Amino acid sequence: MPKLSNLLAFAVSVLLSAIGLELGFRAYEGAPVFALTDWRGSHVTVSASMFDPMVGWVQKSNLSGPGFNTIDYGIRKNAAADTGVRAGGILVVGDSFAAGSQVTDEDTWPAQLEELVRQPVINAAVGGYGVDQMVLRAEQILPLARPKAIILSTLATTISEVTYSSWGEPKPYFTVAGGSLVFHAPQKPPEVPRRRRSAWWKRLLGHAYLVDQLMGRYVPNSWYSELEQKFELIPEDDVEIACLLLRRLWSDADPIGARVLLVLEYGGSVRSAGDTRPADAAMLTGCAGEAGVQVVDAFDTLHDLAVNDPDTFRSEYVSAPGDTVFGHMSPKGNRLIAGLIDKALREAPPVPAANPTPLSYEITGDGINRVAEATLDNPPTPVTASLTRVAGGPPAEYEVTALGSDHKGEHSVGLALSPSTAGPYMLTMQARTTSSANLWVSIVDGGNNGTIGQFELSRDRAMMTRLGNGRDQKVAIAPLADGWHDISVTSIVPGEEVHVVIQLIASHGQATFKSAGQQVFFRQLRVEGGSLEPAQSTASQ
Repeated sequence: MPKLSNLLAFAVSVLLSAIGLELGFRAYEGAPVFALTDWRGSHVTVSASMFDPMVGWVQKSNLSGPGFNTIDYGIRKNAAADTGVRAGGILVVGDSFAAGSQVTDEDTWPAQLEELVRQPVINAAVGGYGVDQMVLRAEQILPLARPKAIILSTLATTISEVTYSSWGEPKPYFTVAGGSLVFHAPQKPPEVPRRRRSAWWKRLLGHAYLVDQLMGRYVPNSWYSELEQKFELIPEDDVEIACLLLRRLWSDADPIGARVLLVLEYGGSVRSAGDTRPADAAMLTGCAGEAGVQVVDAFDTLHDLAVNDPDTFRSEYVSAPGDTVFGHMSPKGNRLIAGLIDKALREAPPVPAANPTPLSYEITGDGINRVAEATLDNPPTPVTASLTRVAGGPPAEYEVTALGSDHKGEHSVGLALSPSTAGPYMLTMQARTTSSANLWVSIVDGGNNGTIGQFELSRDRAMMTRLGNGRDQKVAIAPLADGWHDISVTSIVPGEEVHVVIQLIASHGQATFKSAGQQVFFRQLRVEGGSLEPAQSTASQ
């Protein structure tokens, strides 16, 4: 065992080497060699946003900076001459793509749209917003702007943000009860003294010029962020909520004679997408039309450029030459979006459907369990997880155990349903764990459409993920005695060859892990088909 004196000598040697490297790098870069400067702190700026009890956060009013300026209510200027909210034009609500991150005030697409339509365009978009916050933001600004048109602009790939109660910071969210929206206000984050906003190791290493230069170059967002960001999911259907919100926005706009447009934007990842837009975007487009909301979807335009003219496509985004990471829209890309919206504004808006498709259903089971006991007692040959009966019952109890300790992988068991047709399915079971494992339970058809129920058994917490064109998804969890939990998953699937997948998940939430005896027990597994009845709508809250 090394002597303490040797360990101390080694530590001193490492420290002196680090100090020498730091001083040498400062001298080479021309930075003050012996200055006790908080290099990281000099880059961290005071936040441009503040808490809002309705929408979570808003940009501060009357910000002034090179290329980024706001007026009252945190509305971004389109030009230096803007001094107040101008009524009677177009109101824009959206996320950072609409707000115009990485470009100057004049180069955002709302500013360029104003030049095209020759009427005021109010840019009330705020970075990080979900569709729920956008609708609430529109309702805040409507009495001031009294617009002729309202444009809600969202990234097509972040529609699911409506199923978060915290998106970095606490945000408002909606749940659905009886087919209607129920509002949940954001929790005000605690006041944190500025000196405690950063982790201790950031405050310490921030005084090292070499560390600041390296971290600022390769991981700037993580290095310069101050507060720990939290992302908290809620078990709701994102498309259902977003569609209900579009209907609500149309109801806000119709009495004042304003039309509503939904703009779907896309990041640089659209270049690697297939020939079809994301399933969530396609579903939202369908319900928007029924709600009387005009859709401007940039997918076809951008995807065509990505496939046929990659250089032009790259120029539509902020990116460095040779960089594989695409940022927000460039001034040129924003001009493209503004042009698509200008064209849409020249067209007649859609007429709301007299009998719109129900967005939420009550599923009534048919009493037929499509998972036979013989299937459970004779499961497929185990590859990544075993399924074993461990108690005869009643009720019979089964164990799912992860296999393969020599490499990382997924650990799941698939069970075919019989009979198996397109339509609604209800899964119920009881589950418990004696290890650190959690559980995913999926209902999925042969085309990989359906729902994943994600269950954290130790926290009595349920979340869900849509697969493809799965619809009307719901999940639930409730604690029972002796560590057991009631869990349920419902989904409407469009295809046949429907099956259930029971998958073990590591305690840290990873689906891929090395087996170390993780196991989950379950009993009373039932999967029923059923009939659909539209949920009875009540007043939105």
